[in-house]
Amino acid sequence: FVGTGLMSSNVPDRAVDTLPGHVYSLPNTSENELLKDNLWKALSGEPGQGEMAGFVVEGASISTIKFEVSPSVGLQEGNLIFCKQAQNIVYYQILGAETSEESFSSNPQGKHIASAAQIGVLDADNKFVKYPWLPDMNTPIFVFSDSHRFPEKELAEGQISIGKIPSSDITVRADLSQLIDYHTAVLGVTGTGKTELVFDLINSAVDQGVKVFCVDFTGEYQARLAARKPVSIGLDKAMADELDKRLFAVETGTYGAGAEKTTLKKFVDEIIPVVGEQVETFLREEGGAVGIFSLPEITNTKATLRATELYLSSIMRWARAHRKARRVMVVLEEAHTIIPETGGAGFDFETQWVVGRISQIALQGRKYGV
Repeated sequence: FVGTGLMSSNVPDRAVDTLPGHVYSLPNTSENELLKDNLWKALSGEPGQGEMAGFVVEGASISTIKFEVSPSVGLQEGNLIFCKQAQNIVYYQILGAETSEESFSSNPQGKHIASAAQIGVLDADNKFVKYPWLPDMNTPIFVFSDSHRFPEKELAEGQISIGKIPSSDITVRADLSQLIDYHTAVLGVTGTGKTELVFDLINSAVDQGVKVFCVDFTGEYQARLAARKPVSIGLDKAMADELDKRLFAVETGTYGAGAEKTTLKKFVDEIIPVVGEQVETFLREEGGAVGIFSLPEITNTKATLRATELYLSSIMRWARAHRKARRVMVVLEEAHTIIPETGGAGFDFETQWVVGRISQIALQGRKYGV
């Protein structure tokens, strides 16, 4: 057999019959159980609750480590693991794994190499903070037993729970004030619960007096947030159809479409006060509330983008005029359809300007509480 050995201390004096380079199994005596517990604590920094999952191999970094997996340990994606670094317990979460080959002469052996992202170390407030270094090669990696429990702490003011770290009872906390004051992207493949998480954030924000403006073209928000008595905000069918029609005229007009663009601008100038009145009504009232922006059934993506831009621009004008009188959280469901990558989307200059304007609002909004 070939393996990696980890020396924790000198061989006990009583083991006079042991030989260097050999592996010996300890008999199951109470004295040896204590020795194994002490060995576990010396290597892991934790009392003996769990087992060794593997050891660090090449390719590790501060943010992501790689470790060879012990075949006797049952692991899965998302598991919490940890290792000891300079008397600190540093926690990681398994992101994935791959097979690898290790050759001894002409006898190749298969192995699993797992990768795990750093979560950090627990500080005095039981919060994770980043650890600024990476473990040494061959550092042992450990996994907790099912019975292990972390010290529980109540949520601080403004914090909400958004779940547990897999294979642990550690609460994942989100600071709602930071989610509102800064940009937050909720990413994941279909069916992983992105929208469910967003509904939790919306409800928590409203409870804290925030105005939540939801841009939703899926039709799902109105029913799912019915308990919040959401306000419907948007162009009526006649206005939406007219905007659609005038944008189509610009697309299909004569070279430059000068006359069509003039007609479009005149129409947009006419509906801006209507948009502004809806936004003013929604934002001027005290307390939290949900506003849902949607459009009647239209097929022109440009009309959707332009209408969205009109309402977001109106929110920004109100916010500038009232200087953080309200905290406003804008939620973009399926955001890639509202702020697409213009480089490869085939949009004309006019539409690129609209998308750029929405992006500019996203960048500048937090100055005004949006």
